[in-house]
Amino acid sequence: FQQEKLGHVVTIESAKSGKTDEVLKVGLESGEQIFVKTAHDTPKAAHWGNPTGLKPRRRVYVERTALKWLASQIPEEVEVPRVIKFDNATRTLVLTGVLLDGESLQQQMEKGRFDSEIASKIADFLAFCHRFSKPVPAFWGGEDADYDHWRTLLHLSTAALEDVSLPERIALCQSDLQRDSLRASRPGFFHLDFTPQNIRLNANGIGIIDFECCCSVGDSAFDLGCLLGHYWFWGMTTLSERACQNSVETMMDRYRRQVGDLDPKWVGRVYAFAGATVLRLSGLEKRQWFERRIKPRLLMWAQDQLDNHPSG
Repeated sequence: FQQEKLGHVVTIESAKSGKTDEVLKVGLESGEQIFVKTAHDTPKAAHWGNPTGLKPRRRVYVERTALKWLASQIPEEVEVPRVIKFDNATRTLVLTGVLLDGESLQQQMEKGRFDSEIASKIADFLAFCHRFSKPVPAFWGGEDADYDHWRTLLHLSTAALEDVSLPERIALCQSDLQRDSLRASRPGFFHLDFTPQNIRLNANGIGIIDFECCCSVGDSAFDLGCLLGHYWFWGMTTLSERACQNSVETMMDRYRRQVGDLDPKWVGRVYAFAGATVLRLSGLEKRQWFERRIKPRLLMWAQDQLDNHPSG
């Protein structure tokens, strides 16, 4: 930091604990807080699907490229990290913080807070990303590499869950969803990790972080549906279903006014991805009160969304 004249370091702490490759939050003497990401040089870094594993080395390069490209494209009302420094030798990416005076959408949802105005702003951002008129550069080394990356993440998101007992038909529905989503793939800018944890909020607007998984090809139903799955999971878990429903309807209406239904099965895929996300989140939550009171309703709702997918 001193060599690159980035500032005098006062504090270093983990922004995402529990991961082998941590994201570090660095406090500078000036009062600024910046974030440092690394990807270690190891064969294990090529593996996907392990939340506590090492990052695929390419991910920090992808985020750097995506943020530099977005810098000249992003609407002023949405804040994303700015690249301060990238060190190729150590695969270290230094980024500005985003809306540090606010909180994440995840934190709001856990409190049962669902704001339709925020849902509108999120829909605007997704619509902006998914309907780019300009060509989006390939982030993973070429068009074929981007497609392979998208296909891998799609498979991970729709794979059968070992810790959730489900009827065989649901596994078949997930397989059908994966097939139909690949067929519906199109060019655009796709975040592919569009979770509430990666959406920052304050009184003035929204910010989006963690562009390590983004891609130039995908299915818009994936980004939107996975996020709506988080909405429904927390809406039911916090017994805030009416406010959740209002936000979901606002987001869907706002998005569709700008982008439209891209194909006849698009709406069905959105809700099927929401269902698949609820299944995954339900499998991760082990608290006894949740298992007894909330989980059965969530699993029933999620299965209904997947069952209804073929009808579009």
